[in-house]
This record gives sequence, C-alpha cells and structure tokens, in this order.
Amino acid sequence: MSLKEVLKTKVSPVIVVIVFVLLIGLLSEFITLYVGKLFNPETIKSYRWINLYINHFFHMVFAIVIMLLLGGGLKSYGITLKSKNLYILPAIFVGMLFGVVMLLVDHFPTILSGSKITGYDLNTPNVIGWLSFEWVFAGLSEEIVARGLMMTYLMKKFNGHIKFLKWDIHVAGVIVAVLFALMHISSFWSGNLIYAIGQQLYALILGLCFAYFYEKSKSLVSPIIAHNVSNGIEFLILFLLIGIGY
Repeated sequence: MSLKEVLKTKVSPVIVVIVFVLLIGLLSEFITLYVGKLFNPETIKSYRWINLYINHFFHMVFAIVIMLLLGGGLKSYGITLKSKNLYILPAIFVGMLFGVVMLLVDHFPTILSGSKITGYDLNTPNVIGWLSFEWVFAGLSEEIVARGLMMTYLMKKFNGHIKFLKWDIHVAGVIVAVLFALMHISSFWSGNLIYAIGQQLYALILGLCFAYFYEKSKSLVSPIIAHNVSNGIEFLILFLLIGIGY
C-alpha cells in the first residue's frame, strides 16, 4: 500500500499531521546528535546555534521528502515565488511588531529582576551564528514544515474558515497555529507561569498571521519573512542589550 493509499483511510488528518511532525522531529534529532559528535563538545556547548542549523536543515529536508511522496508538486505546498500579492510589507510589519513583543515576554522578567541575560556569549562567531540563523534559516525551515506541509495537507482534508472581524482564516491554519503554539509548551516547565502563557499567546497569534499570509498569497514567502523578521528583531535587540550590560 502506497503512502497516498494509507492517507486515504479514515485516520484523522490531524493525527496524520502530528505523526508527520513527530517523525520529522525524531529523525532530525537523531541525526543532529550523530552529526554533533563530529564537533568538539566545547564548541557545541559554546555555539548552540550549530545544532539548531543541523536540526532545522533536516526538518526541512524530511518535510520536502514527505511533500514529494504525497505528490502535487512543491509549488502546491507554497514553495514558489509566484503570487499576485506576496504580502511582503505586512509580513515585515508583523515581524517587527512581534519581534519586540517576543523580546519583552522572553527576557523582560529577567531584566526587571536585575539578573543578567545569560546563554548568549557576545563574541563574533556567536553573534553571527545566532543572527544568521534567526534572520535567515529559522523561518525558512519551520514554515516549510508548519505552513508548507502541515497546513497544506489539512487544507486538502478540511473545509471552512474561522472569521474574526474582517479577517478569515482557513480552519487548517487555525489547527496548525494551535499545534505551533503547543510546540512551545515546554516553557511551562520553566517555573514562570506568566512567561509561559505569554509565549503561548504570541506563538498562537503569530501562527494565525503566518496562516493568513500563506492562504492569501499561496506562497511561503510572506510567512517565512514574518517569521525571520520577528526572530531576528528579538535577537538583534537581545545582543544590543547584552552589549550594554544587561
């Protein structure tokens, strides 16, 4: 039985998408652990973004492999530059806005407590590594998985939109936005409930924005831009704060 035939059975499409994500995550983590052993352990410890590059690269690769197995061509999964409106300016605006919001939620409690922001050494390789990852690669790899694979698959299985004021978002986009937020659920184990709730909220709202951009443009360009800009702005300001002593 082919992959297409398996997916035509009565297995819940949401369960199928969750299986996709778990499969991609586990395989990527296994490879990351293996490849990471090729580096000096101190290097990996000092430059945590190396493992993130490896992990996200294989997230992207395995997602594309699943897309090809499902069929329809990569363009049908939003991997295209062709669109009547790519929503680039709205994507940049949303990214800049939420970059600041994310910084406040993630790090303002630390600043208010008088503690130093730790975990991000202020040296050239580290700054370049983190900023290049957040400004370029994070959004590319994560949006290919979330909106490209997950949302496109569910859009083929579900009909209907959820309306809020003058905006309407395909139900598949809402489902993926919820799943996208739940991927950040580990923040609840940090012990700071306000931080955890804040991260869930901004992850959910961002997921809805990315879904809206993707459905309207039929391209991953604007979700990737919004995602990269939000991450990039947060980390740019973060390093500036560390540089002035926070």
